[in-house]
Amino acid sequence: MDQILELLGNNLIFSVPLVIVVVFALLEVILMMTGFSVLEPLNGLFDGAESIDAPGAELLAWANKGGVPSTVFYGILLMSFGACGLFIVSVFYGSALPAWYMSAVIAVVSFFAALAWTRWVSLLAAKYLPQVQSAAFSKKELLGCECEVKDYKITKEQGGDVKVTGKNGKERFVFARAADENELVKGDIALIVKIEKNNFYVRKKS
Repeated sequence: MDQILELLGNNLIFSVPLVIVVVFALLEVILMMTGFSVLEPLNGLFDGAESIDAPGAELLAWANKGGVPSTVFYGILLMSFGACGLFIVSVFYGSALPAWYMSAVIAVVSFFAALAWTRWVSLLAAKYLPQVQSAAFSKKELLGCECEVKDYKITKEQGGDVKVTGKNGKERFVFARAADENELVKGDIALIVKIEKNNFYVRKKS
C-alpha cells in the first residue's frame, strides 16, 4: 500500500487524471439522488470539440468521439492515460520519480496508447449504449434534424444528451438545451431549432 501511495505521489501527471475521474464520478452519483448533475456543465465545454473545424477533431473522431456521451469519452481517456502512465513508470522505475524529460516521453506514449484504448473501449461501449459510432461533423448539418432525449430532463438552464439522426442517416449524441420554457424528458422527440455559440437548442416535436 505504501508503495502504491508513493507511486501516485511521485507521478502527479498520471495520478491527477485518475483522481479527477473518481471525484467527479462520486459527485455525480451523489448529486443524481437530488436531481442535479455535476457533469452537465462539462458537456457544454466539450461541445466545441465535436465540430469538424475544432483543433484535433479528426484525431478525436478516430478515437470515436461522438460515439458515446462526451463525459464518458473523456472519462475513459483520462482513466486510460493515468493508468497507462503509472503502469509504465511502475515497470521501469518502481515507485521512483523519472527524470522530467522521461516523464514527458512517457506522457506522450501514454496519451497515444490511451487514445487507442479509448477508441476500442468506446466502440465496445457504444454497442450497449443507445447510440452508434460517429465521426467529426459540422454542427450546421444537424439544424432541423429530429432527435430523441436521452437524459432524464432537459430545460433552458439544464441541458442533456440527445440522440440525433443527421441528414446523412448517421446517429450521434450531442448536448442540447431547451429552446423555450417547455421541459423535455427522456424519450421525448424534438427538433434541433437553433445552434448558437456551439450550443444546440431543441424544441419538443408536436
